[in-house]
Amino acid sequence: MPIPIMQNVNVNGSDNEVLVAGGDVYQVHLHLFPPSDADRQNLLNLLGRVRESWITGVLERSVGPTARLQVGMTAVPGQVEHPCARQVEVAGGDRRVLPPGTSIGQVFDEAGRTLLVLGEPGAGKTTTLLTLARECIQRAEDDPAAPVPVVLNLSTWADSRKTIFDWMVGELATTYSVGRPLARQWLREHRLLPLLDGLDEVAAARRAACVEALHAFVQGHGVPGLAICCRAHEYRALPVRLKLGGAVSLLPLTPEQVSASLDRGGPALAGLRAALGRNPELRALAASPLMLNLMTVAFAGAPGEALEFGHVPGRNALRGEIFRRYVERMFVLRTRFGGVSRARTEGWLRWLAKGMMGRGESIFATELLQPAWLTPRQLLLYTLVSRVAGGVALAAVIGAVVCLGIYSLLLMVDPPSRHALTSTGLGTVAMVVAAYLMAAVATGTAMGLLYAPFDYLRFRCSCLGQPRELSIRRELARFLGYVGLTILGVAFVAAGAGAVKLSPRAPHLSAAVITVLASVPSFPLFFWRKAGRGAADGDIGLAGTLTWRWRSSLEIAAVGLVAGGIVLPFSGWLEVSRMAALALSALVVVMAVVYGSWRHEVPPPERWANGTAGSALGKSGRIFVYGWVAWVLALFPVLWLTTGPWASPAGPLLLASMTAIVLQSPALFWFGGLDAVLHASLRLVLSLTGDMPLRLRRFLDHGVHLGFLQRAGGGYIFIHRLLLEHFAARPPRSASTTPP
Repeated sequence: MPIPIMQNVNVNGSDNEVLVAGGDVYQVHLHLFPPSDADRQNLLNLLGRVRESWITGVLERSVGPTARLQVGMTAVPGQVEHPCARQVEVAGGDRRVLPPGTSIGQVFDEAGRTLLVLGEPGAGKTTTLLTLARECIQRAEDDPAAPVPVVLNLSTWADSRKTIFDWMVGELATTYSVGRPLARQWLREHRLLPLLDGLDEVAAARRAACVEALHAFVQGHGVPGLAICCRAHEYRALPVRLKLGGAVSLLPLTPEQVSASLDRGGPALAGLRAALGRNPELRALAASPLMLNLMTVAFAGAPGEALEFGHVPGRNALRGEIFRRYVERMFVLRTRFGGVSRARTEGWLRWLAKGMMGRGESIFATELLQPAWLTPRQLLLYTLVSRVAGGVALAAVIGAVVCLGIYSLLLMVDPPSRHALTSTGLGTVAMVVAAYLMAAVATGTAMGLLYAPFDYLRFRCSCLGQPRELSIRRELARFLGYVGLTILGVAFVAAGAGAVKLSPRAPHLSAAVITVLASVPSFPLFFWRKAGRGAADGDIGLAGTLTWRWRSSLEIAAVGLVAGGIVLPFSGWLEVSRMAALALSALVVVMAVVYGSWRHEVPPPERWANGTAGSALGKSGRIFVYGWVAWVLALFPVLWLTTGPWASPAGPLLLASMTAIVLQSPALFWFGGLDAVLHASLRLVLSLTGDMPLRLRRFLDHGVHLGFLQRAGGGYIFIHRLLLEHFAARPPRSASTTPP
């Protein structure tokens, strides 16, 4: 066998290794200096998230003790390509069975800390990878210079044009709440040890491209280690081989291990022991840790005659029968979900499994639900419900903000109006509030119905994957449609306002007209300008990151100046001075620039593995608090110094606080408030059509209780992909076949 060329370049320091594949260099020994105190603390925080999400949340709560049996491993040649000599080789030479008790950490080190883990479905690949993660976590806790392991699922790599580096940055942001700049820094400084599961879950057409992308990542950036899991059959079908230090294949359980596991089950598994002795196909399936554990649960207490499977044709059908009986058994052992029938619960699980399989996802989080999960009929219903509900909420928020803003402005700059407004009776206030609410509901409903057809066409185009060259035409048509509808709405209200002759002496009419005039032009901003809005995979942005865009700030400032020039001539209708109207317009422009220049980057519908639910809403809350403090600190001194009638600072402080709330309220709606309304609309549509319950998280927790799902941080996973595939393939269960 040819010996590959290997060159070790020793550079000052420790034995921490960074693999650089390509050229004639296989391993470069670099000294990884301990991180700074701040970096160390951040890395320990990340380490805690990995431990909580995958070790505590998944490994230690796996389906049962049988699934955690120490399976045998064999070093297999011909499965990886040496990154230097460009020939197929395995670290260690010929195929050999590793000694019992060999830990995956030892195998990982012997392979140069770059390892491929192969195995049949249910052989324990993910469990082995998480066991390696646990060992690496211990090393990182003991040695500050050791890299921190991060478990990522390759099934989320869906774009062949995206580099593995960029994919990892995005996954670290959405999975572990690591800021993108910090994630890039850690990857470049080799602070992270990627442990990648699910190469076989990448779409078959993109699997080879994923392998090439992994090679490009290692060649371009280097890694302090790398482990990848894949099903053996899918990996052997690939036209390319991973360039890693070694490969191991997980062995089936030995008959002795199976017998020992059954003996621990006692007399309840006597029937299963007899069935294994009679049925060689069942005995072969029992060599899988997953299937053995399912059998011990499904067949506990069953007599031997009830475990005759002669009528089941083939091993795959037998596996399906075991899954079916496991599901039946768990429904018998565990209580029902809030009185809901078993048929409905199975239907919800089937919908979830089909959606995850169809979208190539392994982790499900409620906060990342998108309209792309819906059928065309559901999508139409969602468009109508979400646009009307969102329109009403938007009109209510914007109307309240502008009305309160004008009220605050008059208190500050117009003494006569201040006296009139402060002496307003309770009946007048109730009439104003009622008029404002009716105007908000009417405006939101009308604009939502008008905009819904445009957004439905956008959803359908994004679902069908229309060619990119047509996007400019679609966007221009949608923009012109929105602008036309907005102009018509403003013109209609302006004509009505001119006929009514508004004034502070008719406050209810003023409030209604102001609500409509302010909310109608805001619809394109929230429903068209917001990044991701109208796309089937990005319409709802409950999670993501916020980035500042200077180009957006300049565009919004220009639009605000033009709008201000249009609004100023109408100031006479409200009997407000031009100076007050100019000040209000300036405030609106500043608010639009401050809020509109932030871009909320909605992550793709890949699943989370950490509890970052509603992160955008949380960030908008922090923006609200910080902005409120800043506005109060800026306005209070000005008001206190310029308003003589107040003898104490209480009045200026109250007015400054109210004004700050008015100025900051749109932030909550822009950065997550409207998305919360759209998310609620989507959940309502799924509930109305019977696909999922309205109390979705409660149902998912019940799935965990039933033994079908596991929590993974803020998301949920099926206990195994085989069970996910089983639920996705199950036919609908009619009520007539539901047992009592």
